[in-house]
Amino acid sequence: MLRSGFAVFLTIGLALPAYAQTAPMVAPVPASPRPAGGSAGATPGGGNKPEQQQRLRQGGSPSDTAASTREGRTLDAARATPASPAGALDDRHVRDVMAAGTVALQASTFARTKAQHPRVRRSAEWEEAEQTLMFDVLHGLAEPAATASTASGQATTAPVISDQGSAAMERMSQAQPGPAFDRDYVDLQLAKHRELAAIHERFLGRNPANHEQATIAKLALGQVREHIAHLEDIAQELSGSQQ
Repeated sequence: MLRSGFAVFLTIGLALPAYAQTAPMVAPVPASPRPAGGSAGATPGGGNKPEQQQRLRQGGSPSDTAASTREGRTLDAARATPASPAGALDDRHVRDVMAAGTVALQASTFARTKAQHPRVRRSAEWEEAEQTLMFDVLHGLAEPAATASTASGQATTAPVISDQGSAAMERMSQAQPGPAFDRDYVDLQLAKHRELAAIHERFLGRNPANHEQATIAKLALGQVREHIAHLEDIAQELSGSQQ
């Protein structure tokens, strides 16, 4: 488990410039997202048991041997470095990012095999790998707080998937490949990325005391904004192909 979210997230900035690099194969978010209000369909097959969360598979973004090797060395160093946050963790920020990111990740897992447009399929690969790494970074940052809250009987950083998010994942799981699926996936990613941008902006607007978490949010916000521009460009291309 990562011990320094800041060091690892700097790795994202180095190894994933311009939304087109590969991320290491790391385990999915260890939290167990569940739909709000007991809604079914958060993962294919329904339910929210821990073993079902393992269906969030790894991404297959284009290979970059040099970047992967460099990132691997940085990750090893980060794991050996103890975290030293300058303030209390804002668990609401972590929880909200993981909730929105889970929907983006699961939809990308489906799109990686169902998308037919080449740009949509590549974006799904990159998004799946990036969200998986982001979960690992956030869980490593939140681990001390999560351990303390678990001891007191409160799992404060576990994300809760909304009914809308659960329905979107179920829709992606049931949809057939084709142009309609590609458009639906891009529209969903745009919505989730705008939601993620708002989450980071609200967090930073609260003047966070945890400088490590604030730095991660700033880097993530810049990356999310790049992705929004990238997805808007793909959406225009898909609309043009219909005319």
